[in-house]
Amino acid sequence: MANFSFKISSKKREDGRCQIVARVDVTRTNRPRIKTGVYIFPDLFDEKKGEIIIPKRGKFNGAQVATATQAQNDLDTFRNKI
Repeated sequence: MANFSFKISSKKREDGRCQIVARVDVTRTNRPRIKTGVYIFPDLFDEKKGEIIIPKRGKFNGAQVATATQAQNDLDTFRNKI
């Protein structure tokens, strides 16, 4: 069975978002890197855990919560397709 690990790309778009890429460990020598098409701000992604950080809802970060929640849903959809 293949294992997934998610990382964030170092390339940024004009709006400051980076793409999340998936590393799929098929075998020891076969580890393809797949673009997910999910973009998120780098400060909303935990590199160690490979997860999106969804901040607690507050009156100043409503847009960040919506963005992170949508990105998490898109990433879950991607994971299920693979």
